Amino acid sequence: LLLHIRTCCTWKLLLLWPLNMSSNSECDCSDHSDKCHFDMAVYLATGNTSGGVCEDCQHNTMGRNCELCKPFFYKDPTRHIRDPPCNCDPQGSISSLCDPRGGQCRCRSNIIGRRCDKCAPGTYGFGPSGCIREELL
Repeated sequence: LLLHIRTCCTWKLLLLWPLNMSSNSECDCSDHSDKCHFDMAVYLATGNTSGGVCEDCQHNTMGRNCELCKPFFYKDPTRHIRDPPCNCDPQGSISSLCDPRGGQCRCRSNIIGRRCDKCAPGTYGFGPSGCIREELL
């Protein structure tokens, strides 16, 4: 292992980086962080290819490479970096969590929409119990 001293902000970090890791391959933080540290367990688990672990992930992300959305946020394919909030309708959704890959909230009975904010066709009475099916006479 090669011992490097890196300057970050106004303080210094003492990090252990393997000899075969260049400064550009230390961490892949998906443009969500510029800080990382070396973790020997991660290095060994990746077949000695990368021991970098990102720190202080930004833009509502988390994970070793800041590649996951935090709870209550989702990855919007039309946006480059920032993950928008789920913003699930509190009456129409079962919880505030949504699918991290598209933002679909978990809707109550007969409620539709990404945010679970409207009654399904043929239903009415939007509320915390779901929507009621229209009776055909």
